Amino acid sequence: MHEKARELIEARERGWFTRGELTRKLIELSLEVEPSEYLSDLPEAMKSEIKKDVRSPPASVEDVILIRYPTFGSGTDEEKARRKIDEAYYESYWKVHRYFYGS
Repeated sequence: MHEKARELIEARERGWFTRGELTRKLIELSLEVEPSEYLSDLPEAMKSEIKKDVRSPPASVEDVILIRYPTFGSGTDEEKARRKIDEAYYESYWKVHRYFYGS
């Protein structure tokens, strides 16, 4: 199993985040690691959950709705930072969607 995926799974087992958060983190891992390098080694139940989650990814970056955003300090361009997070979310979900479902 890919080291980063294993680390995420172990962190979940220690209670560091929820099952849904693990699913999201494994999807977002595709921004660092090609999906084919880690998804195939995951347990079937986990793959099934990820596959279900990416079945209908957002149609555009503008369709991304995230509740989780970091707290921004003064002097930051919050809108620009949020856009970057939304773009990363969009890209990762589409990468994993293409891995499971093709183009």
